[in-house]
Amino acid sequence: MTNSNTKQIKIAKRYASALSGLNERTVVFNDLLLTQKVLDESVDLKNFLESPIFSTADKKEILSKVFTNLSDKTMNFLYLLVDKNRFSFFDAILQEFRGELDLISNIKRVDVVSAVELNSDEMYRLKDVLQRKLSANVEITYSIDESIVAGLIIKIGDKVIDNSLKTRLATMKKQLI
Repeated sequence: MTNSNTKQIKIAKRYASALSGLNERTVVFNDLLLTQKVLDESVDLKNFLESPIFSTADKKEILSKVFTNLSDKTMNFLYLLVDKNRFSFFDAILQEFRGELDLISNIKRVDVVSAVELNSDEMYRLKDVLQRKLSANVEITYSIDESIVAGLIIKIGDKVIDNSLKTRLATMKKQLI
């Protein structure tokens, strides 16, 4: 990790911590998700807000015209990012904010990769097992990767549980060689 990434993460954590202390944190979080969607769809807007060439006043004016339905707290936060020339930290702040909210709500985010699409009963049973094992509410993102042949790969934060046939076959091959 580079020095600039470390600095960005530290700054993002400070902003996220402040946001998670708000009474209206859920409203602000949903507003920021909407903001992220708009920024992802409009690279020009994102570049404009991150550029040091344009004035703070111009950026605030555009923000107020584009985001008319956001709460006052959210708008004040976006204005603060503009004032401090930290709009380029937006995505990192949102990611850290999500992490803070997950901690507060005891939510664990899990990625599950399977070779075939799981049916609703399998998804329900997997979620139930994970919730009991993790003692947390579980939010699962499912994806399919046919190259794993069979089984599952489960990612929980930095931990990976690889129970795929592809990995088991590779392990057996190494042991035989």
